[in-house]
Amino acid sequence: RASPEMHGVDTSVTLAGDKEADLARSQLNIPSTTCMFKVDVPNVKGSGSLTLVFPQPVMKSHSPVGRWTRACPAFDLVNKKLMMFKDSWWVSLPDVLLEGETYKLLMSHNVSHIPKCIAYHDVPPSIAQQSTQTAKFGSAEWALPHLPLTLHTLHRLALNIVGKNLTEFESSRQLVSSVHDALIDMSHKDAFELAKVLHRDLSVGNMVIYKGKGYLIDWDLAKLVNLHGPQQMTHMVCLLHVL
Repeated sequence: RASPEMHGVDTSVTLAGDKEADLARSQLNIPSTTCMFKVDVPNVKGSGSLTLVFPQPVMKSHSPVGRWTRACPAFDLVNKKLMMFKDSWWVSLPDVLLEGETYKLLMSHNVSHIPKCIAYHDVPPSIAQQSTQTAKFGSAEWALPHLPLTLHTLHRLALNIVGKNLTEFESSRQLVSSVHDALIDMSHKDAFELAKVLHRDLSVGNMVIYKGKGYLIDWDLAKLVNLHGPQQMTHMVCLLHVL
């Protein structure tokens, strides 16, 4: 019989204890019947980790393939604060930075209007099923002709703000000023000019409003502009990931 890991179950995530779950539900203001999970994510500073308690994230997709990014507010048991927790499959290519590393680079150049990344990591390599396996068999004798497949790895991070969707703006002025903050005058412009980083995935879903200001998030496809080379066509494989 196959183990949970072989079935794709992420064994680094566990059910939260009753007291932990009750505390997190009260802080997140969600129903008392909500099932809560717990995961540790190493601190950016390299010592210790955050212990995040969160409800099961819901991923809505119109396609069975894709990177299946999931994000939700979480409660940090260590610092007793709300965080934004993100769980996604990043493209494992030499010229694509880990999203957590990108946030560190942006912060080191004082790029404004981006959240602070408190913790991040790839899911430990001891859980082999948390890296896609299909690319390993692309050259097998039994494999049909296909376009190149790219390895993806499960990556997690925690951000220090929980913003609201750009579509939840309170006035047209707030909408325009938030987009201006995120793209024109602050985050995207500073990232390109100061840190030499290009976001490459600008969309309504990748901008949030926090305390009336616009922030640019989701830097998982960002690249350094000083890296030159041929464009690589990548194709997604179905990522079935079970909590």
